[in-house]
Amino acid sequence: MLEIAVQTAAAWMTKNTGKRVHVVFDMDILERLYVTRPVLPNETLSMRVAVAELSDDRLSAFFDAEAKTTNKRAMRARFRMSPAKK
Repeated sequence: MLEIAVQTAAAWMTKNTGKRVHVVFDMDILERLYVTRPVLPNETLSMRVAVAELSDDRLSAFFDAEAKTTNKRAMRARFRMSPAKK
């Protein structure tokens, strides 16, 4: 579930940084991660990922993510995405 959230956030960062060059983003801070229940076979997972705080240079951002199955929370996370270190 966390991987889905990070990939979604990386796609958003790549599209919305305003830079014309290719930048690769990594999750560099995992501030909070709660996995409250497993996702069982035949359940549908819904993921919500939202920008919580965007840096002034638009190159890093904190994201809040929440995963649910049939209105039951399965995961909550807060993490930061920044350009990958070379």
